[in-house]
Amino acid sequence: MQEYRYQISGSDKRLSIRLVKENETYRATINGREYLISDAYLTEGQLYLTIDGRQKTIPIAGTGRAIFVALDGWTYQLEKVEDPGSGGRRSDRADRVDHRSGGRRPVEGAASSIVGANMPGIVRAVLVAEGEAVHKNQPLILLEAMKMELRLTAPHDGVVQIIRVQAGQLVQQGEVLIRLA
Repeated sequence: MQEYRYQISGSDKRLSIRLVKENETYRATINGREYLISDAYLTEGQLYLTIDGRQKTIPIAGTGRAIFVALDGWTYQLEKVEDPGSGGRRSDRADRVDHRSGGRRPVEGAASSIVGANMPGIVRAVLVAEGEAVHKNQPLILLEAMKMELRLTAPHDGVVQIIRVQAGQLVQQGEVLIRLA
């Protein structure tokens, strides 16, 4: 079990966040209230996640220790709380996006199992089926956006767990399209 602790501060609010990784999801406790987080990934400037079954997009900026998030019209600073067993060191994992993955990067500790829409568009074809084994870089979905055809590919070898779209469907930037196991 992996556990992460954060604080968000800004304006007159201070939130304490505890994340516990459970397989492909997180159990988040925010100021004493529990949430189930799944399908979490970053693209440049945006954090996309599903909280209790509802998709949410959170603008995010900065790297290292200076990370800022926008929630409900307010900007907050996100800080990782020291790990009790770390000897006072923080984990300063850089919050940079790997552009070779199409701008997709999983949230810290998460497996790269999400394929999402990098921009709004129309799904022209779903090239795989649930339960199908896929290989890294195999095309999974054809997405038409701004008169371009984008091939969304598998970030790693795996099995298609869930397909959330069908051909002809309009999708928004950040929407989760496929989840791999």
